[in-house]
Amino acid sequence: MGTDTMVTDANYRRVAAAIMARAALDAQASDPGLAAPARRWLRTAGVDLAEQLDIPPERVTLWVAGLQPLAYEQLTLFD
Repeated sequence: MGTDTMVTDANYRRVAAAIMARAALDAQASDPGLAAPARRWLRTAGVDLAEQLDIPPERVTLWVAGLQPLAYEQLTLFD
């Protein structure tokens, strides 16, 4: 059972890292319709996921804050 747990944890980390990588790419997109939601996600749920990957949450927050401003920011209808 120990081996199964390690495989499951490794797979979880790979999937979580892939999600973070995709969000980071989307956050840099020139299309505000794609970039804005990715940036919002990175500042909220993405920070939690980063912490689970042993990435300091403030590092993610500072990275998002340092991105080029968007031409417009898509408004959040619901939180």
